[in-house]
Parts: sequence; structure tokens; C-alpha cells
Amino acid sequence: MYVSKLSLTVSCTNRTRRTHHSCKRLLVALFLSALLAISHTAQANILETFDFETGDLSQVGSTETEGASASVSASSAQARQGTYSMRSYMQNQDKRAEIVSSRRGTVGGEHWYGWSIYLPANAGDTTQDIISQFHDWHSSQPSWAKDGVAPTCIVAKTNGHLQMDLKFQKIGLNETEHDYFDLGAFTPNAWNDIVIHVKWTHETTGFMKIWVNGVLQMDYTGPTYLDYGPGNGPYFKMGNYKGVYHWSGDSPRTYYMDEYRMGDAYASYADVNPARSMHDAALIAYEGFDYAVGSVDGANGGIGWASAWSEWGNGGDASTIADSFSYASLASTGNRFRVYDTDGNRQGIVRTLSTTLGATEGTYWISFIAKKNHSGREAYIEFGDMALRAYQSNDWEIKTPDTSYTTLTGAGYAAQHLFLIRVDAGAVNDTVSAWVDPDLASGEPSTGSALVTLTDAGGFTFDTVNIQHGVWGNAMQSSEWDELRIGESFAAVTPAPSAPLFVYEAFDYATGSLDGADGGFGWSTPWIISGGAGYAEVLSAGFDYTNLVSQGNRFKIYDTDGVHQTATRQLAQSVGAETGEYWLSFLTKKNSSGRTSSIDFGGLSFKAASGDWQVKGPTTSYATITGAAYNELHFFLVRMDASPAGNTIHVWVDPDLSLGEPSTSGTDLTLSDEAFFSFNTLAIKHGPFGNSSQSAEWDELRVGTSFADVVTGDFTNALETDADAYVRNGSYANTNHGLASSLWVKADASDEYNRRIFLRFDLSGYSGSITSATLSLMPNTVGSGIANTDLQAYLVSNDSWAETGITWNNQPGYSTLLDTISGSTIQNGVAVEFDLSSAASSEQSGDGALSIVIVSTSAGSDRYVVFDSYEAAGDQPLLILE
Repeated sequence: MYVSKLSLTVSCTNRTRRTHHSCKRLLVALFLSALLAISHTAQANILETFDFETGDLSQVGSTETEGASASVSASSAQARQGTYSMRSYMQNQDKRAEIVSSRRGTVGGEHWYGWSIYLPANAGDTTQDIISQFHDWHSSQPSWAKDGVAPTCIVAKTNGHLQMDLKFQKIGLNETEHDYFDLGAFTPNAWNDIVIHVKWTHETTGFMKIWVNGVLQMDYTGPTYLDYGPGNGPYFKMGNYKGVYHWSGDSPRTYYMDEYRMGDAYASYADVNPARSMHDAALIAYEGFDYAVGSVDGANGGIGWASAWSEWGNGGDASTIADSFSYASLASTGNRFRVYDTDGNRQGIVRTLSTTLGATEGTYWISFIAKKNHSGREAYIEFGDMALRAYQSNDWEIKTPDTSYTTLTGAGYAAQHLFLIRVDAGAVNDTVSAWVDPDLASGEPSTGSALVTLTDAGGFTFDTVNIQHGVWGNAMQSSEWDELRIGESFAAVTPAPSAPLFVYEAFDYATGSLDGADGGFGWSTPWIISGGAGYAEVLSAGFDYTNLVSQGNRFKIYDTDGVHQTATRQLAQSVGAETGEYWLSFLTKKNSSGRTSSIDFGGLSFKAASGDWQVKGPTTSYATITGAAYNELHFFLVRMDASPAGNTIHVWVDPDLSLGEPSTSGTDLTLSDEAFFSFNTLAIKHGPFGNSSQSAEWDELRVGTSFADVVTGDFTNALETDADAYVRNGSYANTNHGLASSLWVKADASDEYNRRIFLRFDLSGYSGSITSATLSLMPNTVGSGIANTDLQAYLVSNDSWAETGITWNNQPGYSTLLDTISGSTIQNGVAVEFDLSSAASSEQSGDGALSIVIVSTSAGSDRYVVFDSYEAAGDQPLLILE
């Protein structure tokens, strides 16, 4: 289940000390925060699955057998999961018995692969067995790539080990190279699980990591593939390939293979790990506290509950507060929950589940995030009579009905933690294993690595969840909770963040050549310009279309020497790789007749010469879109319904977006293609021959999974700081704190403790007119007396201060008050936002630099706030521009 995705972009043009890579992390973080991932979210990241539970080979692309006895088939003789697996059978006069994937990897992009192999006792006994291949793509392969040596493959060696044979291009040369990596001993007559994380590229930025049976056996950085054209990524084969007829050694040779999954760049180890099939990842209950800010009493969201939350206690508060907790490799959404007591009794909420846990033998899992904000109070969560608590200033503890509290050493009360609990309900006793802050990217942990293991004599059941806090306290002396899951498997309670398929390009660059431009979202490469003479350039000002959100500049392309001018860019993931609905949109205008303009989404192509625009698919001829004249500005809206029976293309030209999503019965053209196709490259072309007036212009290119993705959304630009620091008086007056991970603001009766925050933002690369500018700062520590002061933001006219040089004694002056924030509204973990609109607009038209200082208005030892700085691992300062 997902909410509608936001169309969001972040400007990456303003980079002085910040790296482009950090901006891409920001893009992804902001985009993922718009998603709701409740159950089975990771499945959206899986491009292909062979689990053979159909009882045949209908899931695979094709089969390859050579030899009189060679065969591949579905078999129930062995299975890693479920009932069936794939059987590869050969006698020693046979050459190969393999199945072939219909999906290719993305060159320049990342992929995850996982599968399991049942190796027979005679595997590789006298001549090695090639048992899995990532095969070169032959159709456009140059001669230098055909070196007569096997492609990238995994081999069962005669020494009882597995080996990765990696084929790749020599750096800077059109020659192939091979390297070999030992993957450790395999276990015969048993299932051996393989997981690979790889970036396919001929460049040094490539990598390949391989886990065998959960152990990382290969961690390689460098080229992993060949460069002979975009889109030509490897395809996967598994089975047995001997390479020679009449091989020696025992026969028959029978392999079984199962649980193959190919994931995209957003997948994870857990998604493809054959040790835990995704179809086993049953979620029993979920609560993300995705409610409006305010009381939780009566809230009835999430899944798996038989009742709403019921608040209990006579004083205090149990409310949703803004923003979700985040944890690496864990999906999170919405807000979070905070509870505290004010009358000396505990305050809490309770809710009943739709099922009773532990009533039958088996395993179930629990996960949640919690943070206790102050020592001296008690935070609890109870699953029936199994409980976890943070008692006063001690580490968190856990107990079962039959055991006393056991300390979770290292789980300090003051930090945010992810708690992971496994309960093995036995016929008599139950075993509880607990982890704190596990590395989810490494997959399911072994019970031997648990921080605490408890045995409950007689076992226990529960059907209620009770969260509470007390005794005495206030908002600062509280506990916060989020992302509560109960499921039948590790995968169910630790879903990875999921991103929808989405590409955006606004051509929001400085005017000039497009070659090497690397903005937008959803791309794995920058724009590459090819052809002879001609131009591919960014023009000032973008196209406008009624009810379409647009920004930035636009793009113009033309040829001057008779060779098509082409702008090509690669997507981070394939579009159409799964059955489903995909949407495209773009604005274009052709400036003269007689030349050909086109945009190709892989095999889906739009073109115009002297008449109306036309469109074709991989297996169809061009069809005219009547009324789409070449010499007018047009907005193209395209829906592609991807199906194994063939993709259907619906095209609307200049639709009325105010009417919402159009009906497929009202298209300007519907095209039925026989191919189930996908694409991961985009090419814009113009020519041959021409000049600047015989050109085409393009703007606002989007690819999404819904109509809303490609036409709507409020676009904001979140700028990181160009510099940030705090200064301190007293004995620290000449000390610089520019590289500290925190930003302190405090007024105190003693000069020794006075602190101010300075921030500077570079507005020079923002192309639009600034109508709104909001500074967002995230508190990580808040003094108990903060309600007795205000924070004020002032404009600093002198922008020449240095992050690593500013001190209290050399700080620049300030005068113009921009905004005031009441201390009573400031909470730990809730963003503080200052309105800097007027100053940002003024500075944009001035020198392009905006400097501000944050001060506290009232002195007091407990009247302070500590914010995350740019150097922090948390939420860095951002200036949100509209």
C-alpha cells in the first residue's frame, strides 16, 4: 500500500564546499519521506523472480540445452522454499542445461541478485562447472569484447570452492580483462545461498559484493562490465555449463536452483536473500502513527488491530507529534507518538490486536523505534506481560512473564533505538531473542548474535500493546515511539524504504551547453551530447503549460553538419520492467519544418518532421497523432500499460489538466505493441542538417507510476548551508566551532556560556524568483527552561565570515530582525522554522549570499537549544525556497 507520491525536486546547482553526491542523498531522503510503506514494500523493488511455484518454467525467459540428455525442468525433488525448484540435468556427453532471464542489468546502475543452488556431491569433481552467468549482450557487441573467454560467472571448482570469474573492460582501453575471486568452500548435497550487490560499469566507480550463506566473501571496487553502448547490460543464466562435450567425472550431474530474485537500485539484501522468501514475509500488525498532530485517543489507523487506541491516566498527554523517526534501511512514514505524565501516575495508550500471538508453536517478530527524552522517569512498552522499559537513567531492559528484567547493555535511555525481538514459541517454553540497533542491510541476524536471550518457562501469549510513561514529568520528560510492527518473519518487520519509479528533468541549469549536466532526479548518468557539429544548449526561461508545475529553463538542440545531434541520459532503473502502469510527460516545440526531431524512451519513440507528431513502439510502425502539429508547443501525456501480452500506449496531446486524470477512452492515439518492453535510456535527437531556427526545444520531462507524478506537485528547492558555525563568549571567545556537529544558541548571565549561531546560504544558482524562504533547523537537545525565552533570526550584512575562522571576537554585526520563534513551541526532534522570505528575495537580487545569526532573547542556564549542523549525521540545516 502506498500513498500518492509527491513530485519533488531539490536544486543541486549550489555547491561550494558541498559535494554533488551529498545533494543526491538529500534528494533521495526527501523523496522517500513522502512514501507510505506498510506491508511487503520491498516487493516493489524486485524486477524479476523465479521461485518455480507455478510447477513449470513459465517464469523464465528461455531455456538453453545442448546434448542428447541435457534438460531443465521444474522439480519437487528439492526446494529452497515452497514446493518446487529448477532441475538442471546432464550426462557427461552433454554441454549445457540452463535457464535464461529476460531482464538485463542497467549499465551505470546498481542491482541486487539472490538465488540458491543445491550442489551435488560430484559438483566440479574433475572439471569445473559454470553454474551461474552474467552474460554479455551479443546483439551489438563489438569484436574486441568477444575474447573467447567465459563471461562473468560463478564456478564450482575441483577444490570444492566456489569462484567468481569477473570479466570487465580494461580502464581506458577497448580490451577485456578477467579477475578471479575465491568465494569459499561450498557445502555439497545442500542449499548454498548467494547474494550479489553490483554496479555494472566499465568505470572505476563500479563495485561487486558477494555473500555466500550469509558471509561476505567478495568486496571488490573497480570496473565490472564493458562499454559498448547504453542499455547493453548483462542478462542472467543459471544451470550447468561444462563448455566441452565428453567431460570426465561422475555423471549424471544434477543441480537444483531456486528463489532467484533480481532487484533494482532501491532493493536490499533482505529483498533478494533466498533464505527468507518475500512471500513468507507476513505482516500481522503495523502502527506508524500516521495521524494528524494531536491526541491519539480513538486513533484507528495501521493494520492488524481489533480496536482503536485508548488513552488512560488522569494527567499528562498522549499525542502524535510531527515527523517520523528514521532508521537506516527501514521504511518509515508519517509522524511519531509522544507520551508523558503530569500528575504522578503513569500516562499511556493501549490497543487490542486482531490475533493472539504465541497461541501456537512457531516464530514471530516485533520491531519498534523508541527514545526516552529525560532521566528519572519510566518509559514502558508491554506486549501482554512481556515488557521493555527504560527505568530512570539506566539502559533499556526486557522481561517475560516468567523472567525478571534483564539489561540490554549499551541501549542508553537518551538515544533513539530500533528494538528487534524474535519469539520462538515452543510446545512448552518460549525463547525470546532481542537486538538493539541491528544492521538491517546485512539481513536477518542469527540468534547467536542477540544482545539478550531469555527462556520463559511455560510460554506466554498476548493480544494487547500498552505504551506508557511516568511518574511526574512534562513534554521534555517524555518518551517517543514509532514504526511498531509485528510479523511472522524478520522481513515483515524490517521492510526497506521503497521508492517508486520516477524521473524528473526541468533543465534547471545555467544557460549554455547541456553536456555533462547532472541535475534532476532518477538518473544514473549525466547528459551526454554526441554527433558532429551542432548544439545542445540550455536556454533561459522554461515553457509554461496551464496547471502544470514547471520551473527553471528549457533545452534546445539542432544540427549543422548533416549528422544527428543527440542528447542521451541513462535512468537509474528500468521503466516497464514489471507489469503495471507507467506515465510519461514532456513539453516540446519544433521550430521549423524539414528536419526530424525525436525523443526515444528505449524502443518507444516520438518524432516530428514537417507534419503532425508520430509515435511507435518496438514492434510497430510510426502512427500519426492527428492534430499534433510540428510547429506548436505541445504537452505530451503518455500512459504505458506494461503487460507480458504486449504494452499498450495511450497518448494525449495538450490535455486539460484541470479535469484530472483523463480516461483512456478519450486518447488522441492508442497504440498496441506486441512487445512487453522496458527502457532505461532516453535520447533526444535533431537533424540532419539545420541551424538554430531549424531546431527543437524541450522541457519538463517526467516519468512516474501515476498521473499525479507527471503533472502535479509543489516543487521546492532545499539548499544546504554554504557555511554554518556557532560562536561562544568567555574563555572560548577566540575559539572556532565551525566543524562541530552541533549548533548551540544560548543567552546566560555568565559570558562564559553565551552562544550564537551563524549560517550562510548561496542563492546564486537558484534560477526562479524567490517568493518564500524557510530556514529549517532540527533540535537534538532542548533545555528544560526553553519556554522562558525566544529565538530570533537577524540578517547579517557582511557575508565574508569563514566557517572555520569565525569566533565570538570576530563575528560580524547584525541589525534587521527577520523572525522570532517562541521557546514554548520548541521541542526536541521537531524542526524549528524561521521565515526568511524578505531577506532571501532581497539577497537574491543582490550579491546572492544570505547570512543570518540566531540569538536567544532571555538569559538562563536552562534556556538553550542545540541544533544539528551540516556535519551532523542527523537533519542538517536547510533553506526551503519556493
